[in-house]
Amino acid sequence: MDNTSLTLQIDGMGRFVIPKEMRDALGFEDQGLVINSLSKRRGISISKASANTAKKNTKRLDVDGRLLIPAQFRKELGWVKGKELELEIEKDYAVLQESPSRCIICGNKKQLLEVKESFVCEDCLSTANVVYIERWQKGLDKLVHQYKSYCEQALSFEDGKELHQARVKGRRLETILFFIGVGKDHALIERIQEAHDRLGKVRESDVFIDSFKKRAEQEEDSSHAQVYRQFAELREEKREKHQKKLAKNLPEIIDNRFMELWEQFKTNELRNYLLPLKIDERLNEYEQTFKELTQTFNEEVTEKGKNDKSSLKTLHSVRIKAKALRYICKYLGDMYGKPYKKKAKQYKEVQRNLGDINDLRDFLKEIKQNQKKVDVSKQQIQQVRGQLNQELVELLESFEVKELTTTS
Repeated sequence: MDNTSLTLQIDGMGRFVIPKEMRDALGFEDQGLVINSLSKRRGISISKASANTAKKNTKRLDVDGRLLIPAQFRKELGWVKGKELELEIEKDYAVLQESPSRCIICGNKKQLLEVKESFVCEDCLSTANVVYIERWQKGLDKLVHQYKSYCEQALSFEDGKELHQARVKGRRLETILFFIGVGKDHALIERIQEAHDRLGKVRESDVFIDSFKKRAEQEEDSSHAQVYRQFAELREEKREKHQKKLAKNLPEIIDNRFMELWEQFKTNELRNYLLPLKIDERLNEYEQTFKELTQTFNEEVTEKGKNDKSSLKTLHSVRIKAKALRYICKYLGDMYGKPYKKKAKQYKEVQRNLGDINDLRDFLKEIKQNQKKVDVSKQQIQQVRGQLNQELVELLESFEVKELTTTS
């Protein structure tokens, strides 16, 4: 601090030292001094007594420059030995008060805002907000450009990895935008969802075909292998149609206009979603929904069993929410560190386990819908359906329900 302000403590007798430079600046030496309460602050003012001030109402400094604070003031203000106070010159008098609130960043005493029992000045808060928004802009901007790049690469249809990544990046981007409060009717969301729907049709075919071809290769029973191959071939025809539609439509969805919308959002809208966002409160809402879904699933399992339609439907909802939480916590973990990364790993494990169950349900649904379109007997199809059903039952039985309630 400069020579007009300093921090001090009162001694056991209620005295404090006024430094010589302050005494000289105010002309306090050998003068009667008057002590008054401050009207709007927790403190006292100290000034030179006027000529008509009664002597009994004045105080003098001792030889060491100490001033005794009257007991009535100390009691009223709750000032005891060791109390940290600030002494400051204001015009022609001194002010002794409890150390005023200061910005925890720069020490400024003006334009303060209380933040969780501390104070931040408006200048520092403004700077912090800029840094905060820029951090989110940087993370989201990287995700958007990755998404567009993978969408462009996906149309090669070489091995499906680029397409899978395009779908994943799009889902992550959509999830984060929902998390910060962007609505479903936003132009960005509408385009991401349209692209996701078209990418999803090809990706789901890829998963089905790869799985059924692998099963055909590994199957010891030739009649079962024949069923897997024919359903894979049937799905290949459907995939080819979806690929053609995707190649035509995706470049019109995730295009330069999409990037213009993103730049407008990033520059003009993002801060409006981020500044009121309370990250942990928002995350808690998501986790609470997840817990409620798992509780519903537990109740349905107890009442109807794991393989009941309603139980499986709820389990699918649990998977979707686990995936969203994984994406959110992964993103927050990249920005803020370990606690969120740990949560992301937990939700990823839940999602992975439920993904295998979901795939088997989709496989069974595909067979049921298209069993008349393949050149195999009903008995062969029934045997394969029984095989897949048995795998589903085993997965459900091995899946520990408690796994869904230990993530927090």
